[in-house]
Amino acid sequence: MDSSLEKLITDIQNGAALPCYLIYGTDEFQVKKSAERIIAAFGSFPDEELRYFVYDGESADEGDIAGALQTTSLIPGAKIISVRNSRFFQSPSPARTSIADIIVALESDEKKAVRLFMMFLESAGWTLDDMKDDGWRRITDRAWSAATDDATGTDRATWIPRVLDAVLKYHVSPVSAPGRGNGAVEEVLKTGLPAGNHLVMTAETVDKRKALYKIIADKGAVLSYEQLKVEGKKRALVRNTVRDILSARGKTMAPDAFEAFCEKTGLSLPVVMAELEKLVTYTGDKKAIEVEDVCTAIGGDGEATIFDLTNAIGRRDGATALAAVRFLADRSVSPLFILSMVTREVRHLLQAKILLDSQCQGLFSSEMTYGRFRERVYPAVTQCRPPSGSREGWLWAQHPYPVYSVFKEAYRFTVDDLVAALERVSETDAALKTSAADPFHLIRRLVIDLCRQAA
Repeated sequence: MDSSLEKLITDIQNGAALPCYLIYGTDEFQVKKSAERIIAAFGSFPDEELRYFVYDGESADEGDIAGALQTTSLIPGAKIISVRNSRFFQSPSPARTSIADIIVALESDEKKAVRLFMMFLESAGWTLDDMKDDGWRRITDRAWSAATDDATGTDRATWIPRVLDAVLKYHVSPVSAPGRGNGAVEEVLKTGLPAGNHLVMTAETVDKRKALYKIIADKGAVLSYEQLKVEGKKRALVRNTVRDILSARGKTMAPDAFEAFCEKTGLSLPVVMAELEKLVTYTGDKKAIEVEDVCTAIGGDGEATIFDLTNAIGRRDGATALAAVRFLADRSVSPLFILSMVTREVRHLLQAKILLDSQCQGLFSSEMTYGRFRERVYPAVTQCRPPSGSREGWLWAQHPYPVYSVFKEAYRFTVDDLVAALERVSETDAALKTSAADPFHLIRRLVIDLCRQAA
């Protein structure tokens, strides 16, 4: 069945989860985000090694996945089998992969480039062994142009060695041709999963004629997200996303402010959402966001913002922090406002450090991905929410991504560092309000002290 993401999440939370979910499409951000939200709807997995299993769909053995699907969990609660970037939905004769797509992916996403390269080899009838040890140099131009969309083959030396290095880097080995697995997952879904077991799969492309696709569409749910290629459609999607997020926060954005926002952020949804969270934080209780707010909170090329300052303090990067102070001073940003945002950063760092030493001890590592943080750590943060009181200034009230960033920064500090930092902030606040000293000199001295305290 096809359904909306929000309805699927609501059904899961109401105890009406489906046995299987497929999320696919060329919009990788939306596919990944939707899969994460579906998995998160089942709750947290503190015993994840027993109830949460993740497989790389490009190299995982289909029999292993089928075995996990058939095994009943000994721990109460849902058992999730997540298969990412599955190739089981591709046709036995995939369309020719564009060389240009591989080259572009090499610049931004090596794993995707490797995936495309493996598909390219398969469609061309070659193997990794044919390419290794400079084997690709022995392929004639005629054979190359007959098997690929590269008419001359003259660019091979510029990209094949790089992609082969990436293959080694990610330990990729030849896998069975897409669509030619043993059908084990298909058979398990036909028979039916044990109660409480759920399959969540993602893929870039699917062949809807495949039996596996038809079974999931019949017994579960399918969501599709295709990359919007027309700028007008992208802008409309960003506009609707911005409007919905601001509406939930009781805010609006003026039309000219939205245009300035798009000019600074572009139309990439991950960037838009991260920058919008900064803008919401910057404007505080202000209901209507104006152009001036956008220009101050979100920098363009060569510009610094208040968040560049607070982020630099979190990294203990004194040079960047002082450069940000200089830029904000040139923009006549209020020293008291700057101090308030620095105070907020220090308090968040202290809260994060305390959580790392208590409720979140052992759950977080500095190498953890954002998706993993949302699934494993953020629920523990939100459990610290008191039964009543203001949300202002507390980590549990923040969007997960800023909390993730603060947790990564908190490793650079001790609790004593941060207590001393709060004392310095208090001293600076008193000096700004009572002394005749240059306010930006006081801010600069504070920033230097915060960044150089012994770790």
